[in-house]
Amino acid sequence: MRLNLKRFKSILLLELDTNYSFPLLEIIVSLLVVLSFYFMAGGAFYAFFGIPHLVQSGPEIIVFFEEWTRTHAIRTLQGASYDISFILAFFIPVLTALTFGRDMDTGTFRTFLSYPISRHQLFLAKEFLILVVISGTTSISYFVALLSFEPNLNSPGLILLFLVTQWTPAILVSLATILIAVLSKSLSASLFGGVALSFGMMISPFLFRSMDTLLVAILNPVMAVSTYIFEDYSISILQSLSVGIVASLAISVLLLIVTLKQINRMEV
Repeated sequence: MRLNLKRFKSILLLELDTNYSFPLLEIIVSLLVVLSFYFMAGGAFYAFFGIPHLVQSGPEIIVFFEEWTRTHAIRTLQGASYDISFILAFFIPVLTALTFGRDMDTGTFRTFLSYPISRHQLFLAKEFLILVVISGTTSISYFVALLSFEPNLNSPGLILLFLVTQWTPAILVSLATILIAVLSKSLSASLFGGVALSFGMMISPFLFRSMDTLLVAILNPVMAVSTYIFEDYSISILQSLSVGIVASLAISVLLLIVTLKQINRMEV
């Protein structure tokens, strides 16, 4: 067990030295952090410092302030979640393609396979770093929202729900992009294929307004959460959202299994 952990740590360090020291990748990760933080922090700033001039006095000011901050907190959280989801729709496949697709294209991945390390460990280490970057950046921005908005939200779990709906499609898209990279062994194919899939999932509920809530929850769960809010926290929509998240994770597990089988078939 200790030996496996030591090897896994070595792979992580190797991945950081080879791929994440790549200038373009550093720029992408930095932009992802800054933009995710900006959308949440900017909205939080306006929620508390953008209050219009008040003509009321006494208790009416308190009531108005509470209603303003609560309403604006929900709108800002919803709008920022949309913005972050569109950012991730671009950055996730790009980040994945530059780590997996680039290694496949240059033959670096085959070189890694010649090392005395498990193929599963190599795959999991690379995917682990991708998910750390994704979950880390979104978690930072939503932590800002938690500190700023939570006292003004009737449901504290709403922030966690939005956060989960950012992660589930991120996992699915990253695994699908990896599978494209493994099958095509091409950086461009994994890049364009991953971006097309990611943006297709994002915009399809906007193009097909009559789409079932369950399918929306699989493709674009952030939009499903917004529907849940607009429908006054409908239990039926929440159930569809929960089933959609589970279905998305199930598809991700299937992609994981297929990808691992394809990696095991690769020759050094």
